[in-house]
Amino acid sequence: MAITVTGLALMTVMIVTEDEPGALPLLLVVLGAVWFGAARLRRGATRRG
Repeated sequence: MAITVTGLALMTVMIVTEDEPGALPLLLVVLGAVWFGAARLRRGATRRG
């Protein structure tokens, strides 16, 4: 979650200052979303048995 929030903050700053998001903030947002999804899937799989 922290990675996603950091990426969104960086993306906001980059869009305001340069009118484009940039690669690093986009990477952080995608990485955070994938990590969050994988953690939810793993947690669900361990609950089911």
